[in-house]
Amino acid sequence: MLLEHSSASEERLAEGTGMGKDAVKEEVEEDDGGADASAPKILQETVLEFDFAPGLPTLRARELALEWGKDAFGSTAEEDITGVSIWSAALILSRWVIDHRDVFDGKQVCELGSGCGVSGLAVHKYTNAARVVLSDLFAHTIQNLEHNVELNKQSADRKEERQDAPVLDCCGRCGAVQRFTPDNPEGKLMTCGGCRSVAYCSRECQKKAWKKHKVDCKAIRAQREQAEAFKASKASEDGIVQVEAIDWAQRETWPISCDGDKFDVIFGSDLVYHQEIVPVLVNVVDGMLDAEGRFMHVASQARHSLVEFKEAMEARGFSCDVEEVPEDYKTNPLVGNDAAAELFALHFNEMSDVYCIYTFTRTSQP
Repeated sequence: MLLEHSSASEERLAEGTGMGKDAVKEEVEEDDGGADASAPKILQETVLEFDFAPGLPTLRARELALEWGKDAFGSTAEEDITGVSIWSAALILSRWVIDHRDVFDGKQVCELGSGCGVSGLAVHKYTNAARVVLSDLFAHTIQNLEHNVELNKQSADRKEERQDAPVLDCCGRCGAVQRFTPDNPEGKLMTCGGCRSVAYCSRECQKKAWKKHKVDCKAIRAQREQAEAFKASKASEDGIVQVEAIDWAQRETWPISCDGDKFDVIFGSDLVYHQEIVPVLVNVVDGMLDAEGRFMHVASQARHSLVEFKEAMEARGFSCDVEEVPEDYKTNPLVGNDAAAELFALHFNEMSDVYCIYTFTRTSQP
């Protein structure tokens, strides 16, 4: 079985997503005499780049296609390989995170079933969480999580090195490279003093373009101010991000301290897909969550056992608020041209589902 996302092979489309030549990589792995013959082979790696909101840095994540001869969901937690793909619910949760950044300020945060880590990395990149733990269990998923943490550190470093100002080499209205006029005898391009993102060859072109450019100029300035404010806040409170292998059924693997410190926020997406998971997930949330903490879960309403999970959490002493996510959380965040839109439609076709966010808080002390 070749496990990929529901879109199968997407190399052609990926060429138009702005991912670069090295973003999609096919590997033919040599047989290794010392390797486990039952271990899955990596057949393909794909890196996707997401632009979730204007003025915020983009987020990059790699997913894997594996050769796997067993059920993708696995008969045990160690064999559940669904985490090597990026799923629609993770993108929806990432957008929710951005709109509710204050929930994470200064908090100890853990994502269960991180998969490729998109939502957890969104918390780390876009909020002031003190610590973010990304967790899963399948070996390839853990290795890929570690890769994606480093991938976003590298992209952040490269962005710092790049010059923010765009290259302005022609008139934004007429396209002329130079125009010599009485008010511009040297033929220099004149940059818009407001947004600094467009230039004109003459005052005449600037005046004629202003009515249309005025709206864009205001929007660009607002985005720049938002980005600068975000950068300043992150510079003062840049939290820790780490990857942990957690077996929900094995308390000794839970990343909580010996003195009882627990997480202020636990979250995840599409964690419940069959009834056997329900008691195990209830136990790990109850055991790792602080008394005053909250657990957020984004899920497609097409998933099985959501009602049973909600009832089990309520029986454990939690109250639950359920809210349907807005439609704009389902729009395409992929960076790229028209091919990116086609890739999104194929790759994240579950966006047509109805999604809800479940917020659980304790009604009684544990």
